[in-house]
Amino acid sequence: PQLTVAPRNFVEAYTDNKNVIALARLGFAMVTVDGRGTPNRSRDFRDAGYPEFTQVGIDDHIAAIRQLAARHPEMDLDRVGVYGWSWGGTFSAQAILSRPEFYDVAVSGAGVYDYSSLYSGFSSFVGPAEYADGSIYRAKPDESPVNWKKLDVTAMAGNLKGSLMIIYGDLDENVPPSQAFRLVAALVKANKPYDLVYLPNRTHAGGGDPYTIRRTWDYFITHLLGVKPPPDGLVTIKPSSAP
Repeated sequence: PQLTVAPRNFVEAYTDNKNVIALARLGFAMVTVDGRGTPNRSRDFRDAGYPEFTQVGIDDHIAAIRQLAARHPEMDLDRVGVYGWSWGGTFSAQAILSRPEFYDVAVSGAGVYDYSSLYSGFSSFVGPAEYADGSIYRAKPDESPVNWKKLDVTAMAGNLKGSLMIIYGDLDENVPPSQAFRLVAALVKANKPYDLVYLPNRTHAGGGDPYTIRRTWDYFITHLLGVKPPPDGLVTIKPSSAP
């Protein structure tokens, strides 16, 4: 909700996110959308996502993908994946858990999955906490804000139908690893399978690690393309005999 990621011109499209280009080379149709709730548009566009910015953004992504697929029949809507880091990790996890009929695979890195167990400072994005008695203060240690329940991704764990990989770094100074653990605990309680990648000695910047990027590629190749990725992460491209 604090960033725009869709490129505005060719230079941005080519330089901003090499991962998108790489995934396209691997055979995926890549779609990047700044849905409602993101900045640099009108006030109404931004406020449409307050405080539930993730859900309206998911609605906009699905609508854009469906419209593109109507124009490009080579896009397969029976095999749709989503990935993200930080708030993008929140988005990707919530996408596959709240729209299991649309998303088949998700890679979620360093996401916030339960705001009630996070440190303070996010009220400008999700609204001030409000507890059952109308107060902004907890009446007991384990009480959660009633107005944040719809933002609780862990409560959606039972909806999982596809493949979800969770990634976290143990030195993440922005999103504590406990957020990943809470989602894992919810998936275990719901008896849902998941994949987990632990990055030792890595901070919030771990999303840019080559290992993280490779594991993301491998996950989509395995679960969307249905082929086995090379064990060393390297692909040998034979030169074409054609002119």
